Amino acid sequence: MDLQRLFRRFLGRNKEQHFEDDEQYQDLIIGDEILTGVRECSQRFEAMKPLLDRYQRTFTTLDIGANMGYFSFRIAKEYPAVAVMIESRSNDGLLARACDLNRANVVWLRCRITAEELEKLAKVEHFDVLLVMNFLHHLGDKWRLAWEAALRMADHVLVETPTDVGACGQQYLSEINTEVERNASHILGTFARHTGKGHSMLYHIVSESQKKLIRPYWVLPKDKAFRDSRVMGQHDLRINSNFSEKALIHGDRGQQPPWVPGINSMTYRALGGAYPRAETIRTWASKLPSGPDMNLWNLILSGDGLSVIDQHGNHESLLWDYLP
Repeated sequence: MDLQRLFRRFLGRNKEQHFEDDEQYQDLIIGDEILTGVRECSQRFEAMKPLLDRYQRTFTTLDIGANMGYFSFRIAKEYPAVAVMIESRSNDGLLARACDLNRANVVWLRCRITAEELEKLAKVEHFDVLLVMNFLHHLGDKWRLAWEAALRMADHVLVETPTDVGACGQQYLSEINTEVERNASHILGTFARHTGKGHSMLYHIVSESQKKLIRPYWVLPKDKAFRDSRVMGQHDLRINSNFSEKALIHGDRGQQPPWVPGINSMTYRALGGAYPRAETIRTWASKLPSGPDMNLWNLILSGDGLSVIDQHGNHESLLWDYLP
């Protein structure tokens, strides 16, 4: 099925309407159909599978610059996983429709994320597997800030970055590749560039950073009521994780509750959450049991529901004021 027919079939567009981009970069998955893009995806996913196969529990991935969501949709369909995507596409109607039709356990954050925001993300979230696929060179001289954040926010980081002269950010490519190679644990494969010029390597990095959260959740500047020392200060929230189990260790309580896969709902709110849709989240929230601290920061969001955490406080419920 050609691109325009697929576009019309799933979005109801007529034949005179086209994509804003002439090039479909990544393979597009809708149901059992795959529309091939200019960048080969299936071989890259096969190279990732030996790592993903090792998980004996539900795990969470983050794909930064997810494009058409190929890797996230496949992970969510083939594994017990919550796949989080960050993608800012202007022609997002197709990605939104794909989220609906694939019915996969995915979360889509619609934003053009900055290095500074990635640094904040590393303070409040932790992922099992992080995909950084041809992304760093788009950040200019802020790439290192994003790279250091990536190493802190995940156990395993999968990185591909270009080497060819057709890529943007030429002045940073050598430095980026040197840093990635220095940290790499394994090379998962070598793949042709979609530009037709040269190859790039897919690296697997096992993060050596101490696993911890610096803050319990993401606070926006407008959230003045919560910009106090309890939230904004340093926190002793350590993480114990491996392929079979994951727990959050509250140093001040001596508790080790099991980690709930997904992301904090405050992160979804801060980074332009687009899927699951707002009306769906509100429906899920209306069916939650009551508790002493039912607030947005105590709700973990996945692609198929909300989970309640940390009901040890006794705070006024502002859930409905903060829901998307």
